[in-house]
Amino acid sequence: MEAILIPFFVFSCIFGIFYFYITTIKKERMALIESGQSADLLNREEGNRFIGLKIGIVMVGVALGILCGNLFTNAELLTERVAFPSMVFLFSGLALVVSYAVIERLKKKN
Repeated sequence: MEAILIPFFVFSCIFGIFYFYITTIKKERMALIESGQSADLLNREEGNRFIGLKIGIVMVGVALGILCGNLFTNAELLTERVAFPSMVFLFSGLALVVSYAVIERLKKKN
């Protein structure tokens, strides 16, 4: 019975966060419109323009981290408890740095 409640609780929390986010955005837009200001202030297209690229590069970094963690574990250079988290965090951080450099280069090109 308890095993059924855990996924239900997780999905209800995720739903609650999205619901709260969407209703807050709607309230902010309505308040801007009622005060006579333009609701275009809330359009965040510039910041989200490269989000797919960033997520893709980070996922590649996570995959490389898991791969290197597995290689270090099989070569018995590191224990499994140390190899996987350290390599995933290392390569995820490197992927974020690479994605920042790529996005800045694309912004300069445009």
